[in-house]
Amino acid sequence: MQSPIDITDYEKVDVSAVESWSVKEGITTVPMRAFIAYDRLNFYSMYNPNDHVNVHEYGKYFNKIEFKWPSEHTLDGKSYPFQMSIIYVNAVFSDRISVDKSIINVIFAEVGNRAHHEVQKFVDELPKISPYRSSDDLRELNMTLTLSDLFPENKSFFQYKGSGTTRSCPENVDTRVYKHPIYISQEQLDSFKRLKKSDGTLMETSRNELKEPNGRKIVYVEI
Repeated sequence: MQSPIDITDYEKVDVSAVESWSVKEGITTVPMRAFIAYDRLNFYSMYNPNDHVNVHEYGKYFNKIEFKWPSEHTLDGKSYPFQMSIIYVNAVFSDRISVDKSIINVIFAEVGNRAHHEVQKFVDELPKISPYRSSDDLRELNMTLTLSDLFPENKSFFQYKGSGTTRSCPENVDTRVYKHPIYISQEQLDSFKRLKKSDGTLMETSRNELKEPNGRKIVYVEI
């Protein structure tokens, strides 16, 4: 079943009822590949092939981050100006990634009075990114990130089985929609809106339409 959906009817459960996972704290240098494809902005991680691979560990590796504006998911019908989907997987190599060991973290953002320091690291790269037409359009960069800073301080979340929302989106992935938003500045939001599609027009919006829940179980975990 596909994402995004409107989060409405849900059951409150204890944290022990869902797979244990938390974002790792600390600073890391991540080799990234950034591009626009099908009018969607993506930053993919590129791990060294010599990295150790433990294919049994749930959501061990940061895989990619997708930015959407306005938000794709909604809470009780409420849309947010901005959304990030931060995806973690169990293996470095794509042919060893297991859907049942992957996790999609959906984080909303409201517009506030100050720029978000971690989001700004991505904003700084936006002028260098163009729509993908050939391998020459792939922007490769090393980013020093504190991924945990992209998550809200209060990490209560809704969880359901969903999917990615870009091309080749696998289904039945652990999808966690965080209840509390982070804050970005209007200028940061406008920087994303100044990106251009393959036809040269501005990406004033970049999102998929809501899908029907189709009876999917949604749970709420209060942290």
